[in-house]
Amino acid sequence: MLSQIKNTIKEIENSKDFKDWYTKNKKSYLCSVFLISENINEISTGWQIDYYSPHDDTITSFTMKGDSLQAFPPEKIFKKEKTKI
Repeated sequence: MLSQIKNTIKEIENSKDFKDWYTKNKKSYLCSVFLISENINEISTGWQIDYYSPHDDTITSFTMKGDSLQAFPPEKIFKKEKTKI
């Protein structure tokens, strides 16, 4: 499973969408990885990779399902004030 995560992160970070986003979010960093599955026994449904932006205190998510990459708009995160992500 670790190799799947590494490969997914590599695919996302090599994509044009990610590179375009990252040029405007240079201080953002990887903060979480989630497996998205409709069936607990099926781990190949997709991965969600999240990047935290300390500049505006948001998380931007990217999902990878097969060869399909989807980028989501940045969202404010739910956390205690002054908590570091």
